Amino acid sequence: MDNKNATDLFAFPGSAHNSEPWWSALFSTLLLHLATHPSHGPIPLRRFTTSGTKWGYECEGNLELPAGLQFGQILTEPRLSQRVFGVTDWDYSFEALRPDVAVIVPGARFAILVENKTIGADLGTKGRQLRTGLELTMYLRTHSWKAESLFLLSVGYTNNRDLKLIRDSKVRIILWEDAFKLMNKIDRFRELFIGIDLSVYCNAEQSGTGWQG
Repeated sequence: MDNKNATDLFAFPGSAHNSEPWWSALFSTLLLHLATHPSHGPIPLRRFTTSGTKWGYECEGNLELPAGLQFGQILTEPRLSQRVFGVTDWDYSFEALRPDVAVIVPGARFAILVENKTIGADLGTKGRQLRTGLELTMYLRTHSWKAESLFLLSVGYTNNRDLKLIRDSKVRIILWEDAFKLMNKIDRFRELFIGIDLSVYCNAEQSGTGWQG
């Protein structure tokens, strides 16, 4: 790849770098901005696909945010509960799930749960984090919610075990490179990265060869 990817920015400036929650909060702020400035979007959604040693992030629609989205409806690492979703029956195992970013609009029965993966974290034993998120969204759908679990990661994310689980589970993905591409066009976000050229980190190739899974 001629250009660096978002993972290189996550690791900047080296051994001391911003934690995953910091990046999750930044992404939450981008969602709030796009809710009131939809012309600055959209955020593409993708699928991770492989064929032999070929891999790629194929575009499959865009992230759709409900109209009138407000500050209190975008949460970072929230504690989920029966009360949040207003359901009569509830599996308390869901309360172990703390999505990095959640868009929850009870009035519209709309929920998006986003797991952010930057560096130094994975999906846990047997992909439990992914499986629990999918179980919750399926549960919400049976209770008339429009719900989806998404992953937010970089093309530089190289945990093939996790990528295989994401591929096989058909979970859609938001690429940090796409998010940074949008941020680079918005003054208030570009100005946060003083001394950094965001374009260096958002134009990495989104397909290639060398997959081993």
